[in-house]
Parts: sequence; C-alpha cells; structure tokens
Amino acid sequence: MRKSLVFCIVLTALAVISCRKDAPGIDVKDGMNVVGYVKDDGGSPIQGAVVSDGRTCVVTDAEGIYQMKVPSGTRRVFVSVPSGYEIPMSSSGLPKIYNNFVLMKDKPVQSDFTLKRSSAGDDFTLFVLADVQLEHESACETFSNSVMPGILEYTRTLQGPVIGLSLGDMVWDQMDYMSDQYAGQITQLGFPVFHVIGNHDYDVRATTVEAADNVFENTFGPVNWSFNYGKCHFIGISNIGYEPQDKANYRREVSESTLQWLKEDLSHVPEDRLIILSMHAPSQRRDQPYSTSYLTNCEKLYDVLAGYKTVLMSGHLHHNYTYTVSDDIIEHNHASLMGNDWDNNAPGLCNDGSPRGFTIYSISGNRLTDNYYKGALTDRDYQMEIYAPGEYDSQAGKGNFSSIRKNDMVVNIFNWHTDWTVKVDEDGEVTELSEDNIKAQDLNAYKLNFSFATDHIFRYAPKSENWKKITVTAKDPYGNEYTDYISH
Repeated sequence: MRKSLVFCIVLTALAVISCRKDAPGIDVKDGMNVVGYVKDDGGSPIQGAVVSDGRTCVVTDAEGIYQMKVPSGTRRVFVSVPSGYEIPMSSSGLPKIYNNFVLMKDKPVQSDFTLKRSSAGDDFTLFVLADVQLEHESACETFSNSVMPGILEYTRTLQGPVIGLSLGDMVWDQMDYMSDQYAGQITQLGFPVFHVIGNHDYDVRATTVEAADNVFENTFGPVNWSFNYGKCHFIGISNIGYEPQDKANYRREVSESTLQWLKEDLSHVPEDRLIILSMHAPSQRRDQPYSTSYLTNCEKLYDVLAGYKTVLMSGHLHHNYTYTVSDDIIEHNHASLMGNDWDNNAPGLCNDGSPRGFTIYSISGNRLTDNYYKGALTDRDYQMEIYAPGEYDSQAGKGNFSSIRKNDMVVNIFNWHTDWTVKVDEDGEVTELSEDNIKAQDLNAYKLNFSFATDHIFRYAPKSENWKKITVTAKDPYGNEYTDYISH
C-alpha cells in the first residue's frame, strides 16, 4: 500500500493539471468546497466542460470556472475531456483526467485542469483487453516476456489515434502487482488505456468498502469516469458490489449512486453520440446452454441508456460473445488475456476455446466500422478452430455436448455473432450454416477441464463418407472473410 501511495503522490506532483488550496479570482459560492478552472493550453477558458467526482456533475461557465460540493472523504475529481482535446497523460504513461487532493476544513480546494487542443479527427482505433489477472511471479513473467512483446508488435502496426480499454481484473487479488508488473507493462503501448475495476482488483486486505479500491484508484484514478473523443462518449463504471474481506460474495450490480451519476453524466451528452460504456461483469451471460441476465439490475442500466446508441464492453467470463440487447444497445463480452488460467494452460485457451488475446475496433464518427479478435500469440487470420468428423464422438450427446451428433464436423468461430454468415464447401457443394449454431463446449477447452458452453459453435454432417476437402468460410458484417479447411 505504501508503494501505491508514493506512486499517487509522484503522479500528482508531475501532472500537467494542477491543484491549489485557495481560489484566486473565483467568487466561491456558499457551501462549495472544490472549485477550479478548465482552460486550454493557451490559457483560454473552456465553457461547458463537465467536471465530476463520480457522484455528481457540474459544468464550467463562460470563464471556464466550475464549483461543486463533494462529500467528506472525496479524494479526487475528474474532467470529462471534451472532444477536440487530447487525453492528458501522466509521466508514467497512464491517462490522467483527474486531480488528487485533500479536502480542507475552512476553505475550498482549487483544482484546475489544463487541456491541450487536438488536431485529431473523428476516426480512431479502439484496443480492448480483459482479465490479465496477474496472480503470481510466473504469471508476471509470462505476461511480460511472452505475451506483451506480441501485443506491442501488433499494436505498432495500427494506424492513426488509438484509445485503449482494460476491462478489469488486472490482478488476481495481488495488489502489489497493480502499479508495477501490470501498469509498468501496459504503459509500453504508448496510447492512453483506461481501466475499470474488477472483483479481483479490490484489496482483500481492506476492512472497509471505502479502502478496498484505494490501490486501484491510486494507480488508475476514479472508479467511475467519462471522457469524449470524436463523436463518441466513453464511460467507465464499477458494477461489482464488493464485500470487504469476503471476496467470494461480491454482487454483480450497478449501485443506485452510480446509476444516478450515469444519468447526470449523460444529460450533458448529445443523443447523436455513440456511447461506449466499459464495465467488468457482463449484463448478460451467454456461456452456458441457457442465456440469462447476469447483472442483477441490468434493466435499470438499459433504461438509463435509453435514447443513445450504446456499445457495452465487458469481460469477467474469459469468453468471447456478442449479445444484442436492443436495436440501440449491443454488448461485446471479451475473452481474457490470461486465458482460463496462467497455470497448466500453455496454449492460453479461454473458457470458450478462443486463444488468449484482445479485440480491435475501428470507429468512424459515431459508428463501429470494424471489429475483430486477435490472439496474442496467434496470427490475425486465426479466427476459428475446425474439428474433423469423429473428433467429438466420444462426448457426443453428453452434457455440454448434447447437441453434437456422432460423425459431426464441429467449428468454433471465436468472434461470431448473429449478423455473420457461415458457409461450408464440401468438395464443391456449398451449405450455409448461419442458422445452425448450437450451445456446446469447445473440445480443446474441455480437455483442459474447462466446463463452459459457448454460442459460437457450429456442427456440420458431411454429405458423403468419402469427402476429400471441407472448407469453412465465415464473413462478418464489416466485410472481413475468414477461411479454414480440413482434408483427408
């Protein structure tokens, strides 16, 4: 904990954005205990910028001044960076849209923000990863020596501006790994990566809820945050109800106070913006033979988001799937960078048979224009695993294999969704399988003792016992086409 506190103090001292304890030039209103200016790097005020403590939001006036009353114990406020400005970065390479401070008893704290104007347009790339879960030294070594080099090599090929999202569980209850072994690696990416808190990121040593997120916040900043980029509004929230020193009994929910803050935050966002909301636990679970609401109050979250085109980004389940909530809300649940576990899993497979990896999104204005999954240690075109007829036979009809028949060919398409098309070419005869996906388990994942079904499994019964070559072609809605085949 001492190391994290020092880290926080150093960041505060070196940050471009500053804090003072008085309020020169500001006519402080009664009851306000945090005030400040939001200005550009030329000293001009920025009107209409939103400043928040993660509970309430205020807006700067024509002079760039904001004033707010925050509860005792508040340690920071953040600016929801407007479009047209760069994301402020700390000297360590992490986004720093917030200021740390200590509230004063008799006078307001002044917390100013200076933002640099940006010439970037509305097009950018989004890099998303989930569940790194550093749990011991061996995991840290694999992450830094085997996994990160490939990620760095690939992300350096990305063109134009890049924004990163990390969807929680950066560590597995090992708080000492947060700032060094994890953040020290992720900052090598060279672009801003925003983080949300996962159930394993709460400090198991803490005896109060207020102290349980200290290490996370001292490393990454507020648990709830927002900013604007191009024609998108980004939001990060906690949806883990943590019980101090009882990590197994956390709740998957968005607190009422967070829902209220979310309403306030969105009240300042035009409805033509694309909302990209990051959280750790998904709202819906799709990795069993059934589908179910996973976030206990997901309908309340959906109601708050009504009126906006929204992309929900989640992790937690170590599983790739996409769920269409409504015409306006779609959820992408992301497979994990650790795979199912760092131990005894050399292939780095996730629960659904996907390779450990990350997801790339292309955004133009307020639209997603591309989306693909990339294995951290596999080629870009590795998007499916084909199991030849007979490979599933020993499990056909059992448990999570109940939909598999003897002699079926089985295909696992890692990033599939209902708007894809899947075709099988058996020696020149083509069959479309877009309506034949099933809930079943990946065989390789099963061999590693993972017990999770997935919705991106397809089966195909060859029409001839004497087939020579079977080719599978999967095409996503963005025009990406992936092909693989088996032969005998």
